[in-house]
Amino acid sequence: MDRLLDYYQHTAALAQARLARQTRPGVASALPTAPTAAPALDDAEQALAWLRTDRANLLACLDYASHADQHARVIALTAALAGLLWRDGRWTEAVTRHLTAIMAAQHLDDRFNEACALNELASVRLMTDDFPGAARDLERALALYRDLGNQLGQANTLSNLGTGRRLTDDYAGAIDALEQALALYLDLGNRLGQANIRSELGMLHLLTGKYPEAARCLEQALALYRDLGNRLGEGNTLNELGIVLLLTGDYPGAARSQKRALALYRDLGDRLGEANALSELGIARRATGNYPEAARYLEEALALYRDLGDRLGEANALSDLGIVRRLTGDYLRAVRDLEESLALSRELGIRLGQANALSYLGTVRGLMNDYPGAARDLENALALYRDLGDRGGEAEALNERGVVHLASGEIAQAADSHRKALELADALGSVRDQASALAGLGRCAIATSYVKDAQALLLQALEMFQRIGAADATSVLADLKALTSSSPTG
Repeated sequence: MDRLLDYYQHTAALAQARLARQTRPGVASALPTAPTAAPALDDAEQALAWLRTDRANLLACLDYASHADQHARVIALTAALAGLLWRDGRWTEAVTRHLTAIMAAQHLDDRFNEACALNELASVRLMTDDFPGAARDLERALALYRDLGNQLGQANTLSNLGTGRRLTDDYAGAIDALEQALALYLDLGNRLGQANIRSELGMLHLLTGKYPEAARCLEQALALYRDLGNRLGEGNTLNELGIVLLLTGDYPGAARSQKRALALYRDLGDRLGEANALSELGIARRATGNYPEAARYLEEALALYRDLGDRLGEANALSDLGIVRRLTGDYLRAVRDLEESLALSRELGIRLGQANALSYLGTVRGLMNDYPGAARDLENALALYRDLGDRGGEAEALNERGVVHLASGEIAQAADSHRKALELADALGSVRDQASALAGLGRCAIATSYVKDAQALLLQALEMFQRIGAADATSVLADLKALTSSSPTG
């Protein structure tokens, strides 16, 4: 039995080293004597395949060690299973396993391994949307690492703390934690940690509308991951880079980046990454007017998120599906999906998700001639975007508010909303939002019979939409044709 447990503990530790998302700040316990025979685990794919094949055996060994009060063995086996438990989506079981490891470390008065287990537990809590619990675990782990003077442990914990704060819309707090972590990783020369931080900072810049800064951070992270041979990090960064490319109008580049990410995730067997890439590909297809394919990608993503128990991913996919339903004229299903997304985001306390769902609901209500309801939802969305500092979301909501004002006959208010959206879009470099604002101003000019102004504005919008391959070009072209056919001057 001891030889069996030693074999699994030793081999699982080697597999975990191939899969680790962060460099562990020390070993869980001294490795047992190497077995006389063990599988070759030369890369992450082989390591993950072995762990999945032997999952039942590994968990049986862990249960045996737990019942036998082999506390050091429990700590070591749980640490060796951390990557598998995090990747495969059985997060409720993972929480229980890490809690058991924490109790084993406390029984041994082993503060180092208690801190490590707390950090792993927090990572899983983030996946289950238990943000308060994750924050508590990370603060405890950080205090323990600081008492022990363990800089790498501090950096890893601060990195996870930054992710948790980003997910709960505390962008300033996230940047503070991440910059502290980056300084430690640079001091330690830890390139994996540096790559993780630059990727996270890229997401934060993206959320606050700083697209050039986001692209720069993500390119830096991508180069580091490739140099390290870290394919999971590469996939995550390619997916995030695709979002930046989409928002800045490079639709073909966005689709290429996200397809490469999807292929990497599937090669790695990473279902959460696959769901994220499918979701972003759905958004890219929607932007270019391929609504059937957009719906297919998003429905695949939604099914994966639900199977994994990722409620935040589910909320986001529902929100994006709601837009596709609206664009295909299925307003009732759009409202249903968006209201479900809004309820999930409120339950999770995610203000960005609430803002997005409210903004899209406002658009649908306007199309259903519910102008008071549309105005209410859009104003609430704008307040949330401004409070979050999300300038991209604010620009989009301002354009949608302009559309609703124009539809209800409030031309001056519509023009004012589009002008404000244009100012923000110019500052952001968001081609699609710029074009949407110009198209809105052109339609306001039509409503006030300023034909030449309307033509000039719509032509600008058309050129921009066509340049990026946006589906919106079709409606602008129709407006221009209608305008020229009705104008006395042709």
